[in-house]
Amino acid sequence: MTSVQDSSAAAFRLDDRVALVTGGTRGIGAAIAREFSAAGARILMTGRDGTRAAASAAELVASGGDAIGMDYDAREPGAAL
Repeated sequence: MTSVQDSSAAAFRLDDRVALVTGGTRGIGAAIAREFSAAGARILMTGRDGTRAAASAAELVASGGDAIGMDYDAREPGAAL
């Protein structure tokens, strides 16, 4: 039986693209980061805990992806400056 992920993999490629995944350290954000990475995207992953973001990015790299993680808290005014 073919999974949805297997059947859509050929149609969903993100080679040579960069994906910014906010909240990428857990839950839905982590799942999105994994799927985008599997589709060939380079991942910039952010989270409120920079150590956790770096560790999550390292997991993607260990599985063959290209990712970096950094801290970012969208609740903080000026955080993106």
